[in-house]
Amino acid sequence: MPAKLAGEFTNFRGQARLLDRALQQNAYCYVRATEVGGTHPALLEAMGYGNCVLTLATPENLEVVGEAGLT
Repeated sequence: MPAKLAGEFTNFRGQARLLDRALQQNAYCYVRATEVGGTHPALLEAMGYGNCVLTLATPENLEVVGEAGLT
């Protein structure tokens, strides 16, 4: 019997730049939990795909996300 590879929820552990387009387009939520580093291109890509965006309330993230995401 083959092993179950993924459950109802899939946890992708890797760098956002390695995500393929299909995964980004079908993602329910994008979580940005980094406190330093400025605006990450993956955050902009997630917003562009219409994903729910959850970020830390850093000045950089608040400027980008505005009222279009959760902090």
